[in-house]
Parts: sequence; structure tokens; C-alpha cells
Amino acid sequence: MWQIKRAYEILKTQGLKVLMLSAWRYILRIMNRFNPMIRFNPEMRLKPVRIERDGAVFKVTARNGKKWFIPTKDENFGFWAFIFMKKVERYLDAIKDGDTVVEVGACTGEYTVPAAKKVGNFGRIFACEADSLGCECIRKNAKLYKRNNIQVINQAVSDRIGRKMALDIRGNLSGGILVEGNTMQTTTIDSLFSDMKIDVLKMTTNGHEPEIVAGAKKTLESVRCVVFQSARHKELIKILEYKGFKVTRAIDDSWAENVRIVLLERKC
Repeated sequence: MWQIKRAYEILKTQGLKVLMLSAWRYILRIMNRFNPMIRFNPEMRLKPVRIERDGAVFKVTARNGKKWFIPTKDENFGFWAFIFMKKVERYLDAIKDGDTVVEVGACTGEYTVPAAKKVGNFGRIFACEADSLGCECIRKNAKLYKRNNIQVINQAVSDRIGRKMALDIRGNLSGGILVEGNTMQTTTIDSLFSDMKIDVLKMTTNGHEPEIVAGAKKTLESVRCVVFQSARHKELIKILEYKGFKVTRAIDDSWAENVRIVLLERKC
């Protein structure tokens, strides 16, 4: 009954064209419920069905209606973003209400936005991202999901201040890759957060994670847990174990060869 009432309201206020479009979308949702491909593969519900420009970036809509902002008009990037959000859900339980979280390589906020919900109104998320379009996506996604406890930092992070780096956008699933160049000056975690206590450090920087840790010696003294996604996971685990952390969870990243998502917590 409510469907008929809703259809009448749309027809009265927005016209026949909008009503027909709404009806078609409703039919598609009903069809998706009985689509065996989706029923037996839940990830297919995250498959993008629409990508539209929104300023300098793009808004992608998944089959299940979930929306997200991405820096490029790329269906695979959108699909990866939705899948990655589901994967990192299992790492959110390490975050506590009121935590201060620093994320380096925040991309479009796939971990940032859910983490902002988990830390609550008294927690804070600092999202460091070298790509300016990625930063714009984080801001839009934070606004979309009504998260006002996220601060976006458009800087490259490394092992020392003033290192010359460049953000090389190659159009692959991981977005940008930091390579040696002369277009960007780096900073360090210790420099950015010298007067703050950080509870959780999360890194996804396409293999640059050990250098970031090298520039976070002071900050790591107060960090309770570290989450990272990296192909250099073996090297990074050894470094962090030496600093008093232990691995409590690890999974393979099915989108990238030899990449693992790892959670380490400080030893008691």
C-alpha cells in the first residue's frame, strides 16, 4: 500500500518521468533479490551500477544502494572500495570509543569513515592522504555519512621531513603510488602529532609502511595497536614486534598479490 502512496506523491510533485525512473529502480531491486548470482555471492551486491560526476570526483552507487565517492570514473575502483570496506570491518573491533586514530594512506576513506563511527563523538580520526583528489573524496564521504570527527591532512608521510616524493597516479586499483621524484615534500608522524597521544595507527601506502614507522618512533610509544595493508608485511611485522607489538590477526588481500592486512596489538 505504501508503494502506491509513494508513487502518487512522486507523480504529483515530480512528474511522470521521475515516477517511471523510480519504478524501474524498484523493479531492479526486486529482481536483484532473486538473482542467483547475487544470492550465492554476497559481494555482487557491492557491484557498482552507476557512476556520476560530482565536482572534481565521482559518486558511485552499488547494487545494494550504498554510495561512495571515488577519484576516477572507474567501476573496478568503486567495486574495490566497497569490498575493502567489508574487509576492514573485522579490524574495527580494535578501536575503542574515544580513541584517536591516525590513518596514513587513507585513499577515499574506506577505513576512515567506519572508524569515525566507532570512536564516537569524543574520538578523532586524522586521515593523511597525499593525493588531493583522495582528500576531496574523504571529505565528501565524511559528509555523506555525517561524520564530523575526521580531519583530512593532504600530506605525504615518510621517515623524514623534506624528503622529495611524487604521487604517481597509474590508474590501478590501489590509486596512487609514492615514488622518488621532486614534486612533494614529506613529513613524519612524529612531526605531525608531536604533542598528541595516538591510540591506533593504520597504514596503507603501497609498500612505504616501514619508512612511515621509522618516522613514528616517539608516537609509537603510546600506540595501542597498528593496522596495515602491505606487501612488505614480513619486514614490517619484525620491526613492530621489536617495538613491543604482536600479531593478533592477518588475512590475505585477494585484490593484490602477496599483500596482507595485519593487526598488531601491544604486548601486555
